[in-house]
Amino acid sequence: MKNKKYNLYIFEKLKKVNTMRIAFPNIFTSFWFVVMLFSSGMVTYVSFDRNLFFSDLIFIGKFFVGLIILITTGVTIIFAYNFRILFILKNTLYSIKPFTFKLKKIDLKGKLKINWSIWDVTERISCRKIRIIDKRKNKIEFSDFEFENFDAIVNLIDKSENNDEKAKVNLHQAKEDIPQLTFTLFVLALVFAFIVWLNLTHIFHCIHIIFYFLISILSYSAISKRRRCQTIISSEGVPNK
Repeated sequence: MKNKKYNLYIFEKLKKVNTMRIAFPNIFTSFWFVVMLFSSGMVTYVSFDRNLFFSDLIFIGKFFVGLIILITTGVTIIFAYNFRILFILKNTLYSIKPFTFKLKKIDLKGKLKINWSIWDVTERISCRKIRIIDKRKNKIEFSDFEFENFDAIVNLIDKSENNDEKAKVNLHQAKEDIPQLTFTLFVLALVFAFIVWLNLTHIFHCIHIIFYFLISILSYSAISKRRRCQTIISSEGVPNK
């Protein structure tokens, strides 16, 4: 009997310790951040290593090289500036921006005001965004453009079952994302087939392993999101084209 009580006590302690839920960065957003960071560093290094700006390269060439450096560096800085760590610990939502030293937190135990909206990142990329305001008027916004496990985090915050605003946002994004995700999977399949063809007909390079790994991760993310979109559309009775 004492052992059972002790085991229950340990179990409750472990439950309290294991209350942190961390939001993981969006796979596609992280991928493009790494691409921009690598491109910025590589182009800048090659430009100064080869002394391109003071060489005999024509002006238009120097202009485009400089423009590429500015764009890739600018995008990298924007990504880094907006990067943040989001997690839930002991019924409190924390948002930390390490590069700007900003900390926000919201008490999830009290009454919350939750708003859903669509964030049009570009003309063809629509993301879901949630705004949470607590009784002290503290506000935190985040989207699935930033975090891969957006739904898992949101389900711990917004537990309402009948939320028309949330349903409309989910349906809108699902219908917008199906064609984009299908095209993404098509492109990934082409890249995969091309690398396999290189390996079978030419040579194998160790860098191909990195490409296989990246294609697998991106494909898994795209397939998971497409299935989710199909489920939402089917549940709403919307024909999937």
